[in-house]
Amino acid sequence: MWSAPPQPLLVGKAIELYMELAYPQGPSSSAKAIMQKLESWAGDFWANPVFIRSGSAEQAQAYSLRLGNSHYPHMKLRIEALPDGTHYFFRADAHDTHITLSHDHPEYGAWRQLCRENHDLAAQIESQWQHADVPTFVGYMDEDLAQRRHRHEGEHYVQAAHHPGR
Repeated sequence: MWSAPPQPLLVGKAIELYMELAYPQGPSSSAKAIMQKLESWAGDFWANPVFIRSGSAEQAQAYSLRLGNSHYPHMKLRIEALPDGTHYFFRADAHDTHITLSHDHPEYGAWRQLCRENHDLAAQIESQWQHADVPTFVGYMDEDLAQRRHRHEGEHYVQAAHHPGR
């Protein structure tokens, strides 16, 4: 069963944290335009045309906002469903892995530097989200691992109680 997408207030919180890190000197004109369209939209929040939707018409598996950053306009804030559809999480998508340059290309070094900066920024944004209780994939993985560990420890305890001396 698919869960509902995150509440708009949580999305706003995620956007605010993203923008603080992506644009330390203030947002680009295109990011400002997206923000204005989000704020002025009177219809259903998730039907806003600024969102790039992926998935079926009935249930989006992901929503993206191409907010960019101060040195790369294509970075995205993504809101994605877990594979089972039970939760959505936020992801900073550097959106730069679709381009590859050969090692001998004259722009290779500059491109690799840009990619490193984008991925570092994405990691900073997601870390900031985790600290602010904005759900991330890493957060769900940590929670799932903790639950599995707890179940395993409980099973070990039950086995030890039934088989003393093991």
